Amino acid sequence: MQPKSIAIVGAAETTNLGVIPDTSQIQLHADAALNAMADAGLKPADIDGIATAGETPVTVAHYLGLTPKWVDGTAVGGCSFMIHVRHAAAAIAAGLCETVLITHGESGRSGVGRTRNVTAPTSLAGQFEKPYGPMGPPTLFTIPVLRYMKTYGLSHEQLAMVSVVQREWAGKNPRATFKTPITVEDVLNSRMIAYPFRLLQCCLVTDGGGALILVVAERARDFPQSLPLAANSGPAGLPARHRRECRDPDGQLARHSRDSGNPGPQGSRPPPAFAGVTKERPPREPSASQGLCRGGRANRISTADTYRLPLRTDQPCGCHNRMLLPRKSEPTIGRAVRF
Repeated sequence: MQPKSIAIVGAAETTNLGVIPDTSQIQLHADAALNAMADAGLKPADIDGIATAGETPVTVAHYLGLTPKWVDGTAVGGCSFMIHVRHAAAAIAAGLCETVLITHGESGRSGVGRTRNVTAPTSLAGQFEKPYGPMGPPTLFTIPVLRYMKTYGLSHEQLAMVSVVQREWAGKNPRATFKTPITVEDVLNSRMIAYPFRLLQCCLVTDGGGALILVVAERARDFPQSLPLAANSGPAGLPARHRRECRDPDGQLARHSRDSGNPGPQGSRPPPAFAGVTKERPPREPSASQGLCRGGRANRISTADTYRLPLRTDQPCGCHNRMLLPRKSEPTIGRAVRF
């Protein structure tokens, strides 16, 4: 598969988000799918590939009246849909299908028509996890996170900063459920759920969903808007709706062009030196709310630090920059994962 060979031509969320007590899980998949089709100017009959998790691709296909040539039901948790994008790109490149719909929907808050996963007693999880009563990530991730904290010297204050910054970003999203800023003290004073996780460090459970539509890049000009996959390098025109939403803190449109970054040869991948959401700062004394990473670098990842930095040229815009996993020897706070 060649760089910039696949394009996203439709992207949408469900019409409503948050608490939707009158919509089932399969209806959330369908709502997001139909909104993505409308975004791309497509009809259900135009879709010949489908990928989903939570519901099976067969269920979603039947519900939408699709007859796909290719399906993918990979379900490995929250990152399933990123894997779907990679699988869909490979399937399109191999000629197995032409137009792939990827859907997600979850009635996590209301529980309407929600699929229940049953762990077989004979499975590894059934034998070695279920007897101890884990209930989702807050209880399953405790030991790995404690190991991480010990290995890298991560403090509880630094771990709490993740929630603080995520809430800061949520405050810039008009569709977010919680927008009120929180502090490290708020996080550490919230109710303990499973050590070391407290209430404000746990994932918010809501109702909603989203969908994407992928095609081969040569077809992108046939659609009202398209976005080449970021993994394929190089910025491109963004959908009009996206351009309206990608604004800097002063209300000005973020620049979506190679002029915004450090241009390299067309199609080349820039070195993983920075990711657009952190910047080096002089050493300073730690405070109660902001500790220091090893090496004397401040650990806070503030939205105020983001838009004024050089943008990566392998991402469509600065607000979609993601971060690289640090090497084991590097400070870990202030970095995240780039997909």
